[in-house]
This record gives sequence, C-alpha cells and structure tokens, in this order.
Amino acid sequence: MNPEHTCPLAYNNKQVTAKWCGSKYQQKWVNQPDWNINSFASQVRNDTQSDVSRWTFYRAKRYAYEAICGDSKIQYGLLWDYCNELKRTNPGTTTKIKTRLVGDEVVFERLYICFGALKKGFKDGCRPIIGLDGCHLKGHQKGQILTSVGIDANNGMYPIAFSIVESECKDSWVWFLEHLRADLNLPNNSNITWISDKQKGLEQALHHHFSRPEHRNCVRHLYNNFKSQHKGAHLKFIMWGAARATTEYGYVEINLQLLIEAKRVEGSKWKNGVGPRIWKILQKTQAIAIQHYVSFHGDSSFEIKTSGGDQYVVDLSKNYCACRKWQLCGLPCSHAMAGIMNRGLNPIE
Repeated sequence: MNPEHTCPLAYNNKQVTAKWCGSKYQQKWVNQPDWNINSFASQVRNDTQSDVSRWTFYRAKRYAYEAICGDSKIQYGLLWDYCNELKRTNPGTTTKIKTRLVGDEVVFERLYICFGALKKGFKDGCRPIIGLDGCHLKGHQKGQILTSVGIDANNGMYPIAFSIVESECKDSWVWFLEHLRADLNLPNNSNITWISDKQKGLEQALHHHFSRPEHRNCVRHLYNNFKSQHKGAHLKFIMWGAARATTEYGYVEINLQLLIEAKRVEGSKWKNGVGPRIWKILQKTQAIAIQHYVSFHGDSSFEIKTSGGDQYVVDLSKNYCACRKWQLCGLPCSHAMAGIMNRGLNPIE
C-alpha cells in the first residue's frame, strides 16, 4: 500500500447536495436570517473543498427555510382554521381573508384582523384619533402590513386592527378602511381625526369612505422631510411649536418665526454678500455694461453711451441714472454698472 497520494484533488463532490447543505447549515440560518448567498457559498466551498453551483446554494437556502419555518403553502392553507380559532377564543373578533384564483389554485392576497377586545376598548375608552401606517414585511414571505392605532386614556398607543396586503396602494387602503369602518361603526360624517404620513393612496381611500375626513399628517414624518433642507435644533423647536399651537394667532406667530429663522439660515450660506438671485442679476448687468462707452466727468459723474447710441448721465454718489431704473429697483442698471466698473468699485457695496 502506497501511503503517498499522487492523484489530483477532486472538487466535484456529489454528496454536497442542496438538501445536505440546507440541513448542515440550518442552524446558521436560524442565528443569521440575513446571511447572504455569497457568504453561504464561500463557507460551504471552504468547508468542503467542493465546486458547487450557485443554484445549489439557492435550493439549499429554500430547504433550510422550509425546515425552519415549515412549508408556506401548508401554512397558508391553515389560515382559515387560524381565523376560526381566533373568533372562537376572542368573541367579537373580525377576520377577513381575500384570495384570488391563479388557474385552479387559490392564492392568498390579503388578511384583516381586529380583535374583539381591542374593538370594544377603542369604542369605550379611547380618544377619537386613529393613526394609520404601513411598512414592509422583512421575512421570507414578502408583502406589507397596514395598521391602525388609537390613543388610550393614559395617552399611550392602542392597537386596533391590522392587515397583511400584497402592496400599499389606494385599493389596499380602501379594503382595509372598509373593514375598519364596519368594525368601529363609523358613520359617513365621523368625527374621527386620522393621522398618517403621506402614504400612497391613503388620502383618496379616506375620501372614498368619508365625506369630509379630518386628515392630518404626522409631524415627525413632516420634519424628516423638512430637515433635509432646513437643519438645526432651533428650526425643529419652532416647527414643533407650530404643530402644538392651539390658536390661529399662535400658529401664525410661530410660522412667522419659522420663516424668519429659515431666511436667516439661508442668508448665512450666501457666498457673495447678496442672495444668489441678486448675484445672477448683477452678473448679467455686468455683461451688458461691458458693451457701453464711459466718459468720466469728475467726482462720481459719468456720461454713458450705449452701443445703440443712447446717452445717460450717471452719478454714483447719489445712486442716480437718467434711465431711472437704479432709483426704482435699488440695483445698479447697466449704465451705473459701467461707471462702477470704470472706477474699479464693488457693485455690492
């Protein structure tokens, strides 16, 4: 028997299958659900010294998820039993399931749940305010969750109902609000105040169900958009003050503070001592002034002749030009600019 191996290494290991990989590294997926395919493939190849196709890793990931979470088709098939059990153990609970046919197969589309106890609690002890929001589901099964939340007697958040939908759009919000309105017995002229960020299709969905809904935007979401252009703690303080104002006078007063502060911050960024619009005007005026003929008459007086043959008297000490444009708008006209440039002066000063 020869103890020395002279044959080359074989990287094609038929035992490293998708099922084997899924089982072998299943616990790793449990501990790191966001473990990506590239990292998975790198570890398997280093551990086994095998050349495994990329599709094997995708199938292995699917096998691992099915072992961890169970078969998704079987679980979706249990939804009706789950909803019936909810209604049996939680009297007054509402559950709605929406499906669609794809060929001969029934495919899940939406689920709505409102627990009976939460429904009764909102009606009996919560303020007439409902917050609506939606977010993406990050698990193996994609989709979005729509939620409705109230404010309880202790000023805390009070969950009312939720829904799993295929996407956030007007149609899904209309469907969600249809069942929520029925559960809470809300009339067409309901006094509920609805709070949300700028969700897709939500405002249209509210108007679909209510004649004149009191809809307000969440200040936190508004501020997230606001601070991208207007930074600073002082501006944040003023904006929240405007949101908390209880009178029209207070609201207007705080908004004026907000406007003044915003202008102050904007002005601190000016690079040329004047606003960017004024700077552009002065640059255009200088471009025209270069074409004029300048005759200096002593002190600060000039006679300016344009390329078209027109003549104007300019006196820099009096901010005067015979064309009267300088006196009317406060910015040097092209004739005055020609005199300013002739003396080497700064037009901003």
